[in-house]
Amino acid sequence: MRLNLSILLLCFMSIFQYTIGQKLVTQNTHLLNVKQKLKIDKCKIQFLKVTEDSRCPIGSQCIVPGTITISLRVNGTEYSLSSKEPRLILHAKEADFKIELLDVLPYPKLKQSNDYSVYQSSLYISKI
Repeated sequence: MRLNLSILLLCFMSIFQYTIGQKLVTQNTHLLNVKQKLKIDKCKIQFLKVTEDSRCPIGSQCIVPGTITISLRVNGTEYSLSSKEPRLILHAKEADFKIELLDVLPYPKLKQSNDYSVYQSSLYISKI
């Protein structure tokens, strides 16, 4: 029974589709830590830093959800993505890319300062 369940789970994961929260995640999803670099074809992407995290802390009730903003370097140029403006379309000589901010972890905790150096961004990156 355990083996059958493992095989079923493996088949499901091989489709490369599952959900995180409300968003569909596919094989084009990449997790980047702060300062981490990624190269896709001739597109070089680096998660530079978190510039703002005003999201509602875990365990609290907020009137507004707040905003998370991160800074990325793509082929030498710095860009910002936020929960308010999560998409970036890049037109380069080699190819056009779409980068979408899916999530940033960890979520803030009540009465704790944020250590931005441990943050991880979930990005959807695809050629268009």
